[in-house]
Amino acid sequence: MAVLGSTEPASAAILAGISPAEAEWKRRELVPLGVLTPDGRFRSPVLRERLLGALGTEKLAEVRTRAARLLTDEGRPQEEIAELVMLLPALTEVWMFCALRGAARGGTLAAELAVSYLRRVLDAVPGHLDTRQELAARLTEIDPSAAMDVYAELLADVTDPAVRASVAISCGAVALRAGRGPEGFRLLTGYLAEEGRAGRLAAIGPELRAQAEGMALANGFGGSATISQAMDRARVITSPEGRAEGGRRLAQQLARAEVLRGESLPAALGHLWSALPAPGGVREYWDVFTVPSLHFCGERAAAMTLVDEIVVAASASGDAHTRKLALATRAGLAFDSGDLLQAEQDAGAALEMAGPEDFCALTVLAAVLVRRGDTDRTEQLLHRMRTPRDAVEYGWALDAKAHWLWNCGDHDAALDMLQRCGREFDAMGVQNPVLVPWWIDAVAVTVRLGRLSAAAEIAERGADAARNWNTPAARGYALLAEGMSTGDVETLEQAVVELGAAESRLCEAQALRTLGNALMHANDEKTARKHLRAAMDIAVRCGASMAVCRCCPAPRRCRCARSGTTASRCW
Repeated sequence: MAVLGSTEPASAAILAGISPAEAEWKRRELVPLGVLTPDGRFRSPVLRERLLGALGTEKLAEVRTRAARLLTDEGRPQEEIAELVMLLPALTEVWMFCALRGAARGGTLAAELAVSYLRRVLDAVPGHLDTRQELAARLTEIDPSAAMDVYAELLADVTDPAVRASVAISCGAVALRAGRGPEGFRLLTGYLAEEGRAGRLAAIGPELRAQAEGMALANGFGGSATISQAMDRARVITSPEGRAEGGRRLAQQLARAEVLRGESLPAALGHLWSALPAPGGVREYWDVFTVPSLHFCGERAAAMTLVDEIVVAASASGDAHTRKLALATRAGLAFDSGDLLQAEQDAGAALEMAGPEDFCALTVLAAVLVRRGDTDRTEQLLHRMRTPRDAVEYGWALDAKAHWLWNCGDHDAALDMLQRCGREFDAMGVQNPVLVPWWIDAVAVTVRLGRLSAAAEIAERGADAARNWNTPAARGYALLAEGMSTGDVETLEQAVVELGAAESRLCEAQALRTLGNALMHANDEKTARKHLRAAMDIAVRCGASMAVCRCCPAPRRCRCARSGTTASRCW
């Protein structure tokens, strides 16, 4: 009973070499003596350990080996067998390895325990490929970075083309989860180049090749150091045909490349229509990548519908990882559209979920709070930020820091931070003006600082990029920047129309406020107040208290109710 740790007297009888009836009688006899509980377990773990220790090391190993073999012959669950096998000083027979690997594959076993079983097998048979793959798969659940290392080592040892492709794709997937996108990009592009030189790409088939190419691009876009290289690679990849899974994933990343470049809206939309999941089909992790591209291509309603469906599907299936990513993505969309209340709710929900802190959710929450004048909480979030992975997240982080610096009264540092965002985007090759409209804020700041010629230069730069990306948001941003730098009423009126059509609410409020101030300067006070009230109404509905202050007809006398920040300190 002590060796088996089981309540089954029949197995104990066979192990002891006595009849089941005698074993049952002995078990019952030990209950009133206080040795066993009525269900046959030891009342004292210490007593059990002393009994086992009395056998001696060699005898105990021999009895445990017989016990594990007995359970195997009886067809008992592999988890029970594995518990005994793990206690043996050495694994000497094939069935022992099979028991540990079988238990590790079981869906009920904790990932940490499964990993310990598989590592024990590899201690006995180092380099066993199938066990290493199983180890990497279970490590993915608890330590994606360690799983990536195992997959990378496997990639160097596997020879079968189809298996190598599968390993490479899995390695790329855990690289994304581990935040090691640039490493994953270099590994996957190196793998694809090696397979190409060896003439083995045809052997893996178009589906696996598309998945590998899509995974390589996804990793390349997951780090500022490789974004430019990933966009260059995307230029020479042929768009996939059909709606197979690998083709859809590749189309998602090709659309992402077009959105980052900001050169061809029709090309981006063409890829996106191929990437969309079928109506009524499954919504899963990879569909999240389609959402921001749809949003920045002007298809904001379609983007929000898709991300809502992903959140619902992930919640229903219990896929916490996908739900967390989808919530953070939806927070970003809401923020970019000016719905700060929804953005704060979704970002907060994502940050409350278990696992590593989501950088997108963190930056969105900081961007929301800084627009409410909550300087202290924004500073706390800024200190929690690490190096961002995605270009848009990076831009939002710099923009939030710029707003925080301005709110703290360091106006020149705020402008430097915005200009840094532009330089960083140039270095990445990111030219789309709608992803992070830092240049709009830069125009507002330079105008506020009285540097009108510099404001005009920044506005013109943004307008040049916006002409290549003909969405209502791009047109509205360009008109707003020009109107802020010139004060032209007609330009600002056009900006209001375009930004309203784009449903870019905070920028629409900014355009209305700038238009109101321009009309006030032209002594048309009645019309000016109408536009300022409209701007204030939008700002209130967005939940942007700082913007409410800026919309007051007499802004220098207004105070932000939540922070006490004077409106004269807001741009």
